[in-house]
Amino acid sequence: MSDLSHLAEDYRERATWADEERIAWIRMDRWLGFPKAETVRKTLDAMLRYPPRTRMPCLLI
Repeated sequence: MSDLSHLAEDYRERATWADEERIAWIRMDRWLGFPKAETVRKTLDAMLRYPPRTRMPCLLI
C-alpha cells in the first residue's frame, strides 16, 4: 500500500497506522459542525437555561 494518492492529504498518514489504531480512530465519536445546527443548539440551550416563569418561551419546530 505505497500509493495513497487517492486519499486526501490529511488522511494519508492515518492509512499507514496499525489496524487497531485505525479502527479505534474510525470508531471515535465526531461532531460535524454546521452553522445552522449550531444556531439551533444555542437556541435550545438558552431555552433550557431560561429562568422558570408561568409562561415559558416556546419554539415551533
